[in-house]
Amino acid sequence: MKKVLAKAYEYLVITIAAFLNAVSLHLFTTPAQLIPGGVSGLSSVLYYVTNIPMSILYFSLNVPLLICAIIFVKGDFTIKTIYATLICSMFLEIFPENLVFVDTHGAVLNAIGGGVLVGIAMYMASVVNGSNGGTEIVGKIVHKFHPEIDISSVIISCNMIILAMGGLVVKDLLKIIYSLVLAFSASGMMETLNRGFDRPLRFTIITTKGDELAEQITKAFLRGVTKFDVYNAQGEKTENSMLIVVVQYRQSARLRRILRNAGSNFSYVKEVETVFSRPNFNKPYNTGEQNK
Repeated sequence: MKKVLAKAYEYLVITIAAFLNAVSLHLFTTPAQLIPGGVSGLSSVLYYVTNIPMSILYFSLNVPLLICAIIFVKGDFTIKTIYATLICSMFLEIFPENLVFVDTHGAVLNAIGGGVLVGIAMYMASVVNGSNGGTEIVGKIVHKFHPEIDISSVIISCNMIILAMGGLVVKDLLKIIYSLVLAFSASGMMETLNRGFDRPLRFTIITTKGDELAEQITKAFLRGVTKFDVYNAQGEKTENSMLIVVVQYRQSARLRRILRNAGSNFSYVKEVETVFSRPNFNKPYNTGEQNK
């Protein structure tokens, strides 16, 4: 029963992602004649030229890619991608023609609104091992045969080619710029959701007060601190210690204050891509800040 509910949840997420993708295309992108990335962008370009319904173009252009996914990728990803493509095409077909948003002062809001929705849709689909089709399939296939090539690089390259083709059709520099705004809004939103709004940061600290500082940090943030002895280039142990601690972005200002008040020390900060921990690292911690 749990497996059935988990699978139902995954397809609900895919459905919402497909809906958001369709809303972005129908409500924001097409009315402003913008060129989104992927198959959506190629569909838009052909729509501006032929006036064939977007739902037909979107589905038809995805079919060859879906066939390639069935042959080369297979598995759960392909099934979910086929489902997402069908659902998105269905929404594009049933949306009323007058359901559009037009920014009277240009297409800035269309670009940002459309990009944010696409970014959310891409993130939601990726979380449950799916996609909205298009260049994401191309990226998966290329990465399968050439693991050294990053999927995002393939997607960006395809999107730039589609944007260049679209530019030849719309012949409007301002719309091309707005299309770039749309693309960066989408990638920015997806990256933000991937990393979280309260992204983790790793502090590496060299100090002569290792025990004292480790105790302060542990008490302030209720999390562990890793401590190492420091040796010089000749292999001799020094009086310094190296501390490593990972905190959330909202906690970093307080940690910096602790370091400033700790006297002489050397530290640097680096963003952390992903943290795996028990309990969940993103769980809100009482840092005592409210008592200050």
